[in-house]
Amino acid sequence: MVIGRRLLVALFVFSLSFCVFIPSLKSEFVWDDIEYIEKTSHRLSLSNIPEVFFKNIERERLSHYRPFLFISFVADKELWGMSPFGFHLTSVILYAVSSLLFYLFSLFLLGEFNVRRREEIALLSSFLFALYPVHVESVSFVSARADILCTIFFLPAFLFHVLSHRNPLFLIPSALFFFFSLLSKEIAISFPLLVLAFDLISRRFNKRSNILRYGVYLLLVLAYFYLRGGVSTTVPESVFSSGTEKALSKTGFDLFRVIKALFLSYLFYIGKLVFPYDLNPFIATVPDGTFLLLFSVFLVSVLFLLCFLSVVKGENIFALLVLWISITLAPSLYPAVFPVAATPLAERFLFLPSSGYALLVGYLFFRLEDALGLKRLGFALGLVLCVSYAVTTVRGQSIWKSSLSLWERAVNKAPGYVYTHGNYGLALMYAGRIEEALKEFQFALTPEAKGNKASKAVVANSLGLLYASKKKNLDMAEEWFLKSISYNPRFYRSYYNLAIVYFMRATSTRSPLYYKKAEEYLRKAMEVNSSYGNAYLLLAKVYIALGRREEALDSARKALEKGLPEPMEKEARRIVNALLYGPPGF
Repeated sequence: MVIGRRLLVALFVFSLSFCVFIPSLKSEFVWDDIEYIEKTSHRLSLSNIPEVFFKNIERERLSHYRPFLFISFVADKELWGMSPFGFHLTSVILYAVSSLLFYLFSLFLLGEFNVRRREEIALLSSFLFALYPVHVESVSFVSARADILCTIFFLPAFLFHVLSHRNPLFLIPSALFFFFSLLSKEIAISFPLLVLAFDLISRRFNKRSNILRYGVYLLLVLAYFYLRGGVSTTVPESVFSSGTEKALSKTGFDLFRVIKALFLSYLFYIGKLVFPYDLNPFIATVPDGTFLLLFSVFLVSVLFLLCFLSVVKGENIFALLVLWISITLAPSLYPAVFPVAATPLAERFLFLPSSGYALLVGYLFFRLEDALGLKRLGFALGLVLCVSYAVTTVRGQSIWKSSLSLWERAVNKAPGYVYTHGNYGLALMYAGRIEEALKEFQFALTPEAKGNKASKAVVANSLGLLYASKKKNLDMAEEWFLKSISYNPRFYRSYYNLAIVYFMRATSTRSPLYYKKAEEYLRKAMEVNSSYGNAYLLLAKVYIALGRREEALDSARKALEKGLPEPMEKEARRIVNALLYGPPGF
């Protein structure tokens, strides 16, 4: 009877979490989806999976190591082709799976601590988790799927760790799921510290068998860093804000600045957990101020004091859930201290910590009901919260519907930034709203716009594209591509785009001088990014025009070796075949 009821609840939680995100199925690829899925779809092949694990073909473009995320994209391409609908459908299904696992995990954990009314608490907590508004970014933004994948493996890893205290054989699935979560996203590095906290709270830390457990987890962490070792930790300059860049260059490692950023970021995330309604896809800065800093120190002190008192009183579940939120959030505080991402803070970073928060809220609602003696108070409070969550979650998905809606929202939430106005301008340009795009680009390049030269290089490059493709003005396009290079001499796309300008001039005038200029800029692009297959393909065309067949053949083969989008791959193969088997005059 109990099992049947739990299965029905599990099915309902799965269905609820799926249905609430149905609007996302109509969304397009946005932001990193365009760059790392749509434009580089040729990389999403089964043959590249071993390289992602051991050679990491993503190193040229990314500073993280998430092979399971890559595998999920490959699976999507195999199943759905390059349809955004299919990629979004997979994300929604994975989210429903994570909600289902959260329900089962909640039942287990509450039972482990002998919490009264655990069926009701797990039910309400699962509804809160399934409808939680901050999850919109992790579900509707395909590239943020890593947080969902990590959680899917993280929860059973913790569950099996607890079970391993009863039967050591459960250490095997615990270790496997922990490693899988690491291969999904680096925030899983918090797992060993979390299980250590659990063992301390549950008075299991002194068990001799823990030497084996902790040893296994340590070996897996070392194995992860070994595999990850070749990943570049160099951050593209365009992710820096000018203020951060100056702070780093002038002060280097400033301990007070680091501690301050940690406390303020922690306060922001706690506030976002409690009040998750004002969704923001681009959080440009860490909130600052003396009052906020003092309040954050006070809040952290109070929370850890409450943890201590709860352990003393035997309410271990409260202490564990507060520590769950704090520990799983810790890795996500890193971008707030060191600029390794486009934004220092992001709502998607709350996905795993929110599992602890949802369970904590469910637990506190029913504790309040018991303390006040008011029947159904827990469910009444939960219903109000669930309805408000559901409305915000459904509405919030419209932010991620398209690049236009995303960057319009970002500009409204973070006005005056080069990054947001530049991306909004690009979205307007592709939507055919050329004059509006021009205004956004021009503002992004004014001294008032916040951002460094590298981020302005991206905007100048976009202006060059606008003049080349929309206004058909190659002179202005050349001027802006050169301006982009002056902002950032290592921005390889501007070199490539300049080469295209000279190639177009060469084909219309047949001037060898223009072909030579195109070759010069293509070589500069390849110096910066030796894996850019597009540059090799264009170089092959330049060599064909100059009559240098052997060099053209070599460049076309290298283009195929580096990887190309499907239409360009077909073109490169035609060139290779024509040079090998075609007439001498080709």
